[in-house]
Amino acid sequence: MNNKALNNGIAHAILSAIIFGLMPLFTQLLYKMGANSVSSAFYRMVPATIVLYFFIKFKEKKDLKINKDEAKGLFFAALGFSLTSITLFSSYEYINSGAATTIHFAYPIVIFIAVNFIKKYRPKATEVLCVVFVAIGIILIMNMDSSNGLNLKGVFFAVLSALTYSFYSIYLEMKKLINIGSTKLLFYLNLFSVMVVIIYSLATKTEIYLGFKGIEWFLPIIYSFVITFGAAFLYQSAIVKIGADKTSILSTLEPITSLIVGIVVLKEEIVLAQIIGVVLILVATTKLVNRK
Repeated sequence: MNNKALNNGIAHAILSAIIFGLMPLFTQLLYKMGANSVSSAFYRMVPATIVLYFFIKFKEKKDLKINKDEAKGLFFAALGFSLTSITLFSSYEYINSGAATTIHFAYPIVIFIAVNFIKKYRPKATEVLCVVFVAIGIILIMNMDSSNGLNLKGVFFAVLSALTYSFYSIYLEMKKLINIGSTKLLFYLNLFSVMVVIIYSLATKTEIYLGFKGIEWFLPIIYSFVITFGAAFLYQSAIVKIGADKTSILSTLEPITSLIVGIVVLKEEIVLAQIIGVVLILVATTKLVNRK
């Protein structure tokens, strides 16, 4: 690997993590306009899905046909993908966005446990210690204050987002859905995710906000494009250039960015115990994804 490719890969991984880390800021702006977690998940996917369709159809000139097995696999993958957005965005309503993102970032630990269970692998002592650190970190992030008490609901949603994202990641790899092509995969993941969000909205009687006025509509459109075509594209590029392990390490900038944005821009409060919890989760996750 030459230095230029290495530097580009590192830059792409860092930019991707920072953009993903800014997601809580965009989401909170949508909340202030009247949207909710379901609406935010909906708008994250719809504009990008439309653009992806025209890009694949007319720019790449590729066939969008899929067989029944692929459709089934894509739907279940989209189930995890869409529920991750809904649960993570829901957690922002109850706990600091930086803390929520950090708890969500424990998904490599969840994947590690699940894969070990499936493959019947006996983990090393250091790997078990990483899992313990994450558990302690999550407990510390549960902020106890006099007005709200223990924010178990926010922690629950954040943990659930880590579980659903882990399911999505493992299922995606097991079913080898990437074989249908990256842009085609992204299109169908977004398309089926929109369907899941609509079904969830109807089942829970949670309305999708449509009250944006005039120029306000640009925010959900930019929100979708920046996350899908900015962060996601750069993340994939980084994996190709420097590998998944190094990209995962640099992705620890995501919860750090969310934490800084939450404190500086959103004026969220954080206590020392939560900072220690964040550090424990980041150290444990970094150690685990970088293990030999």
